[in-house]
Amino acid sequence: MRWTTTQRTKKTNKYIRWIAFFITIIGTYILTGNNVNLQWVGWTVCSMSTLIWVYCAYVEDETPRTLMELMYMILCLKGVISWYG
Repeated sequence: MRWTTTQRTKKTNKYIRWIAFFITIIGTYILTGNNVNLQWVGWTVCSMSTLIWVYCAYVEDETPRTLMELMYMILCLKGVISWYG
């Protein structure tokens, strides 16, 4: 007899991923622009989108992806501090 188990994973709303994607596009557009004075805004927007990705990975119980996104968010905040400060 073969034992099978169903793995229950929590799924995030698919719309929150699309929102995070579009916020990422906006942040990347600002970061790749020529205006150096707006770089801190780009880093802030990217850190907000990364916070959403961290939430999605945490809800879906994916520890490696959560840690990767958390590290990127910390680096985004470092970018804000270095450009703004």
